[in-house]
Amino acid sequence: MANFCTECGTAVTKTSRFCPKCGAAVPGSTAEEKHPAHKKRKPTAKNMIQQGSRVTKNIYLCEDGKYRWIYEMPILKNPTIFILVWKILFFIILGIFVFINILDAIEWGSDFAGRLPGNLLFFACFVAGMTVILVISMLIYAAIMGGKYVVMFEMDEKGVEHKQLPKQVKKAQAIALVTALAGIATHNVDRAKTRKIR
Repeated sequence: MANFCTECGTAVTKTSRFCPKCGAAVPGSTAEEKHPAHKKRKPTAKNMIQQGSRVTKNIYLCEDGKYRWIYEMPILKNPTIFILVWKILFFIILGIFVFINILDAIEWGSDFAGRLPGNLLFFACFVAGMTVILVISMLIYAAIMGGKYVVMFEMDEKGVEHKQLPKQVKKAQAIALVTALAGIATHNVDRAKTRKIR
């Protein structure tokens, strides 16, 4: 007969001390006997990983047969995310700029050459403004996330999967909620303005 975790309902083996999904102590296990308060207080992902046997400096073989390790990336010291987002936004803006200039060239014909320097200056200012906004956004995001992007990797015979840790997930959900509420508020403000104009 299979045992199940009392916290999340995941099937656990008789020899498991901790649930492989949520990390809660398995009822009747030595972990629960030694630490009765453990059931109330779920261990961190690091503690759950370190219950397994160490394979390398950072990789642990856990009780459920999966290899796990935690990767922490300092957001401000590693510009990878910033550069990736900047490139995406830059090429979107560049595509729009080229399209608008093609239409401008068709409309203005031979006079377009005189308008091009002004268009290029506008494009440069727009990219500079986008960069400033992106830097501010990254600073705010780094402050909210505690300066680090932290993920846990799990590897078994099916492949490698990465998961954000619960604390990071809650922070990301909070950011998404604030963004959604700001969007809703902005939409309502626009509707209110439209009604006043009518």
